Amino acid sequence: MSVADILMGPVKVYYAPSGATLPDENSVAAGAAWGGTWVLCGETNAPLSCNYTFEEVEAKIQSRLAAVKRRRKSEALTIETVLAELTALSLELADAGTKTITTGGPAQVAKEEIEAGGKADLTVRAWGFEGIHVTDTGTEYPARFFIFRGTGRLNGALEFSTEKEGTGVPLQVKALADTSKLTGKDLFKFQRVTGPKVP
Repeated sequence: MSVADILMGPVKVYYAPSGATLPDENSVAAGAAWGGTWVLCGETNAPLSCNYTFEEVEAKIQSRLAAVKRRRKSEALTIETVLAELTALSLELADAGTKTITTGGPAQVAKEEIEAGGKADLTVRAWGFEGIHVTDTGTEYPARFFIFRGTGRLNGALEFSTEKEGTGVPLQVKALADTSKLTGKDLFKFQRVTGPKVP
């Protein structure tokens, strides 16, 4: 076991329109902006948890007590964290409404607003998460997790309190299958760069 394989530290959360090109592992270094249509969501103030689950169906025969075959019948992937900044963007990503940004002027203060209610459809986005692992020699490489298609939701109450570090936005992302991809590769991708390009 290499201790360099132990990932410690914070995570960055990105989003992009569904179908966005993933950042190139050959040119986008650890900690660098992903570019393209990817937008950094901001900081988090809670760990990011990733839960991949599936339900099974079993085949049994009368002459055996145990199942003789098993396969998946459904699967689900859920990501949860808390966005540290209470902004219109954070709330919009949690599908809590539609944001409007107003620039300031002589008779108007600058403001951002969220208006919500009555919308049935959920916004589908691409999502990405990046942590950094450090080799024994101190070189930093990215570990990235991509959800090709997923919906966000506000996953709890907004807490305003003098006893909290700040009011965060609890975000939950649920993955959807990307039917443009091959079966077996249509839900998510995990990618960890383990070494440099070799000339």
